[in-house]
Amino acid sequence: MHEFGSITNASVTAWTPVVMLDISLQSISFASSERLLPGDTHPLRFTLPGAPRMHFASVALLPSTAPAERGGYRYAAKFVTLEPNTIDHIVRFLGETA
Repeated sequence: MHEFGSITNASVTAWTPVVMLDISLQSISFASSERLLPGDTHPLRFTLPGAPRMHFASVALLPSTAPAERGGYRYAAKFVTLEPNTIDHIVRFLGETA
């Protein structure tokens, strides 16, 4: 999975591009050039493969920040809020990739 999305920066004043790496119904991992703090909650917008619809969620960053392969940072985050329609799309996506 290498879909694109964006997350608010640390000061929550602008959107920073991210590359989505993995997703489940509870969590998501992504890479970003911006340093974010574990424990912080941020708005996140993203698309899923095969579905051009933009999804919006709120995520809490987990304390597993690691360097990304091409510079920047790799993050894991758990969903805090997730719309029912987005849940349906994630379930469909996970079923297609199983």
